[in-house]
Amino acid sequence: MSIRSFLEEHSKIATPVAIVLVIGLLAFIFYSLGKGPQRSAEKWMFDLNTGRLQAAPRHTTSPSDLGNGNFMYPGLGEAGSAVDAVVYTCGDADTIRSGMNIEELAEVDAYIGYLSRWPKEALRTLEAGDEVNLAPEQQLISDPSGQRWVSSTSRQGEIILRAISDLCGGDDKQRKIARP
Repeated sequence: MSIRSFLEEHSKIATPVAIVLVIGLLAFIFYSLGKGPQRSAEKWMFDLNTGRLQAAPRHTTSPSDLGNGNFMYPGLGEAGSAVDAVVYTCGDADTIRSGMNIEELAEVDAYIGYLSRWPKEALRTLEAGDEVNLAPEQQLISDPSGQRWVSSTSRQGEIILRAISDLCGGDDKQRKIARP
């Protein structure tokens, strides 16, 4: 018996089954498309007092004191020693762990592209839950030393950001941002 003749003989059963299958398939496709890539609930932060990477909840403001006290930011004053770290890997992101220092990151082909933090004025805005009103030029960035903080949109900021293109031998396809 062919499929066609089976369906003709059992149309009262086959039609509802086909409709349920089509609806199920459409629901699956719709659900899958809506999910997209999931964001990590954590982000990398770098503690300038210990020189070590640590995972922190994504909503943690930068700078923060995550248990290692304050850091004296040249020209900016004292604040928590942990700042956001944008970590790049040329290999497997799963080899990156909390507690690694810059040398240990390099051993697993991972690097801190730059550190970022907000100035005091912007922190007040963040604490009020009004991050929409923060301008990109308010964000400060630094190399991993944390000794010089500049606007991300300044000439010096552009130099720090351009240096990222040299990571992984300049291979854009191999270089990727690592998340905890």
